[in-house]
Amino acid sequence: MSGNDYLKIWHYAHLGITLFFIVVIAIWETVHTIQLSAFVITVGIFFVLSLMGDFVKRKPQWLTIIMNWLKAIIQPIALILVWAIVTRQIIVHTGLAVRGVISLSFIIYIIMFIPFAGTVAKHFTNPISRIIFLLYWFYIILFMPRFVFPPRYAGPMIYQWMIESGFIFSLALFLLVVVAMRTWHLSWPGIAPRYQEGTRWWIVLLLILIPLIYISLISATPDYQEVLHKLMTFNFHELGINKLFLLTALRAGISEEVIFRFGLIGVLLGALKNHRGRIAWSLLISSLIFGGMHFINLRLQPIGTTLLQVAFAFGLGLLFACVYLYTGQLWLTILFHFLVDFPSFVISHGIVSTATVSSASLITITILVLIFASPLWWLLVGKNRLVMQRHADHLSGTNQHFDYKMNF
Repeated sequence: MSGNDYLKIWHYAHLGITLFFIVVIAIWETVHTIQLSAFVITVGIFFVLSLMGDFVKRKPQWLTIIMNWLKAIIQPIALILVWAIVTRQIIVHTGLAVRGVISLSFIIYIIMFIPFAGTVAKHFTNPISRIIFLLYWFYIILFMPRFVFPPRYAGPMIYQWMIESGFIFSLALFLLVVVAMRTWHLSWPGIAPRYQEGTRWWIVLLLILIPLIYISLISATPDYQEVLHKLMTFNFHELGINKLFLLTALRAGISEEVIFRFGLIGVLLGALKNHRGRIAWSLLISSLIFGGMHFINLRLQPIGTTLLQVAFAFGLGLLFACVYLYTGQLWLTILFHFLVDFPSFVISHGIVSTATVSSASLITITILVLIFASPLWWLLVGKNRLVMQRHADHLSGTNQHFDYKMNF
């Protein structure tokens, strides 16, 4: 049996358990007139519909497409809903230690999307559909749990902050995207330092230096220096709310890099495999989507501030994309992303930007975007381009093995 066969068995066993709990939860909440019952019943109906396609052997192509999309949309919602309600009921009604229940539920959440990704993702061969679902899973897996499982049920404050920040959920997203990318025959994420022939160390150092200079500039404030001192001296108990900012920055670094660098760039490189300008287009498109994603902050801050943030994120996305594609190392961009976000959260006392639109801020953002984007031009010429090309080939699945077998 191949690895995919084991994932399929795991997936259908998981779906069977999920369906059982949805039925039980729907009956329980209907009998007790709980407000969430209508939502649970609706999810249950669509969940059953998503499963029916697997038992119909002969069906038209259009119906197959609809069923595949329904699976990709509804099954993560059903998994999260059951996870949240079952965990909450165990905490409320059993009297078991909250810390132990939450720890176990975190582990379950982190791994529960692996069989889903390995089984459902294979149906999506079109790059546009892959991009749509990467972005959809990003929002569902990171943000839905906080609506159906309020952090107050998690007991200790550090556990509540793990939920509120989305840190635990970012680990689940990481595993989902890794499995999906392997299912699509693309790549592993670069998580171990390894440099091949042709890589120029002075360029690697320069790519590292650009974000480090920016990080050092934004970190030169008394508030952040005090927090940094506590971190360096391991006085974690004195960090207070900054623990939440630390976890939020880690969540942003892991989740956004795994989606917008590892996921989107890999999918785009694979889609543009025969296009001469595939590297430039892949970096530009992924960075535009990364910048545009920040429009979601319009619900929390003025449009002018949000536009500055979108422009800044686009430039920063280009820089991180260049670092990722030249070095082939995702861990570097995760680290830089964390180091950029954490001081920003500490200084602004939250994730909402406090920048105001002015001539000075417009000039500053323009200069930063030009600096961040500058590596793109000199990395696409000469020997540098060959290094980028080699990594692009690897990230789009060239010369890789994508399955394993276990013989007994």
